[in-house]
Amino acid sequence: MSPWTWVLIALSAAGVVLAFVSVALVALAFVRLKKRIDAIRRSQLFLSVKSLQIQGERLRRTAERGRAVTNRSALAAQTMRDSVEHSGVTQTKTALADAGSDMQRLFVALR
Repeated sequence: MSPWTWVLIALSAAGVVLAFVSVALVALAFVRLKKRIDAIRRSQLFLSVKSLQIQGERLRRTAERGRAVTNRSALAAQTMRDSVEHSGVTQTKTALADAGSDMQRLFVALR
């Protein structure tokens, strides 16, 4: 074998070794990245942000329900206002006032 054959074999072997080293470095970086991602997921800041997102969603749903309750309560208040007019409370007050004045006149007349 000629010396150039040995040089080519050595260069090929070095290329294979460098390829394996690169793959090993990428695998190691991937493992480190996975550990960091897991640590971030368990970190207090991540949990706080996640909790804030959940609370924000809960507040949004509460606000939506609040709008419906506001509409229903406004409708109920308007119904109560309308019921006072339709119930005859005003006429009853007038009738009681008239009856009171008639009773007072009768009382004065009977003295």
